[in-house]
Amino acid sequence: MNTITKSLRKNINEIKETKKNLIIEHSIVQSRLKFVLEQNYKSDREKSIFLLSEMIILEEQGYDLRQLNEQFDIFGFLGSLFGGSVRSLPEVIGEYLTDGVAKLFGINKQNYFYNVIRSVITSTNIADYGKLITDCRFLTNKICDGLIEAVITQQQAKNNYDTGAGGFMLNAIRNSLMKILADQKGSIIQNLEDVLSTIICDAQAKWRQNISNLGKSMVGKVGTA
Repeated sequence: MNTITKSLRKNINEIKETKKNLIIEHSIVQSRLKFVLEQNYKSDREKSIFLLSEMIILEEQGYDLRQLNEQFDIFGFLGSLFGGSVRSLPEVIGEYLTDGVAKLFGINKQNYFYNVIRSVITSTNIADYGKLITDCRFLTNKICDGLIEAVITQQQAKNNYDTGAGGFMLNAIRNSLMKILADQKGSIIQNLEDVLSTIICDAQAKWRQNISNLGKSMVGKVGTA
């Protein structure tokens, strides 16, 4: 019984310590992001890049922005404080990244897959935007999943199976196939990710450096509100 009691106390202390650390991390991250949003900027693009560059730094320093956002709704809180300015980040940065990815694969803005890539990137949880720049596997995985689902959806529309019972059946097949691919991570999707990652990773490193450089170059050029 004594051993069980000690074990329970140890677990409780570890939970308390973890919670305490999260609260401290939340305070640090929120104050840093708040500082970024309190500055005066010439455009939403400038503001978004400065914010993203700070998110990249936080990711590199080991802060889990998604976990912190789930616990404390950091981005929702900051957005409400500063007129929803955080909401412009997916659109502005999404366009920047979409153009970069599309250029890698020779896809122009009129191409069907351009909008697919744009949708995949802009629908990413805002707390994960730093990962789009710092984690090559994360970005590659999102693009692969989006492209595979898009091919299935495109064939569904092409064969006029997007309405009625046929549409329901194709939706069920598409969802099942995507679930199988997600669960198994079999050779098809793994091979696709391996091929795309060799192209995406080098480019991602350059985007990461460019955004970091732009963020650094803005320091001192923006004034407090």
